[in-house]
Amino acid sequence: MKVGVVQLPGSTGDRDLLHALIGELHVRARLFPHKSKSFAGADAIIIPGGCSFGDHLRAGALAKSTPILQAIKDFATSGGPILGIGNGFQVLCEAKLLPGTFTENASRMHYCDYESLNVEDSTKNFSIRRLGETIELPVSHRFGRYWVDDRDLNSLQTNQQILFRYANNPNGSVGNIAAIRNRDENVFGMMPHPEAAVEHGIHRSTIGARVLSAFLKQPKVEPKVPQLNPDAQAQIEQLLINCASSMSMDKIYAYLPGHKMLLSVNGERTVNTTDSSNDVGEYLHKLHKHSAKEQTSNMATTTGNHYVITETSQHLSLMSVAYRNKVVLARIIKEVGGLNEKLADILDKSGN
Repeated sequence: MKVGVVQLPGSTGDRDLLHALIGELHVRARLFPHKSKSFAGADAIIIPGGCSFGDHLRAGALAKSTPILQAIKDFATSGGPILGIGNGFQVLCEAKLLPGTFTENASRMHYCDYESLNVEDSTKNFSIRRLGETIELPVSHRFGRYWVDDRDLNSLQTNQQILFRYANNPNGSVGNIAAIRNRDENVFGMMPHPEAAVEHGIHRSTIGARVLSAFLKQPKVEPKVPQLNPDAQAQIEQLLINCASSMSMDKIYAYLPGHKMLLSVNGERTVNTTDSSNDVGEYLHKLHKHSAKEQTSNMATTTGNHYVITETSQHLSLMSVAYRNKVVLARIIKEVGGLNEKLADILDKSGN
């Protein structure tokens, strides 16, 4: 087992966590600075606590804009286990890898003490059988008040995503929630600090070592490809058909990386839904992967009697093939750009 410990500017818990992993749990671990773009060689990732960026703007908000966050998202998408502790939990929520958000404690003050936690049966390793009905871990935070709306709270409870609840809620968190996981069982977040309860003779207890071990025993999960909402797919297909018809396009290909799906439309108004394993799908997949995901990029080329225009945005990549003698290049570039925005809007509204 090799563990990657994320090192964010201002965080104070990275060295403590590293000591707990190497010195007490005897696992291999190393720091990954905030500019790292991958976690090569790591089997699991832990984001430590400690006020990254001084909690300026909002706890975890600035950290989500660091280069390493994309590597964290990629690791999560691949099914790798991730744990966020304290501020790390806040970062995972800011990055939308876990549901919910954090606000200031109900007392409006920093809170630091040991707290009794009720263990929930959430996974094979995070269970009453493995950890006991109650455990005690230290907490230290000012912005530790966890909140989700009623719908998400019900989802957390229904899907057994809650790991620990406070026995005596110290911060006003909804549902007394102290720790949760995602539905795929590979992303975990907890406000208590298990790394501060691992060392005999130094810490009050060593229960934190068992908690960290419970996480490290979590297997890598097989990544699930989300299904495209049928209504959204119908709307997207209709947009492609209308655009192909009105612009005299020979072909339009829309590649949706989040769903590994390629939608293609030809000039005869037929629609095919395929996976991305063919040449066009592979090309658009690579184009999307190497393009800036937070902004749109485009490219136009000519081949024979056709224009070929590609445009990549955060949600999808488009490639259109249009007859040169029926439409001018400037018009087709503008049309493809507008089409990309409309498709992205459909995906956003449908939750895809």
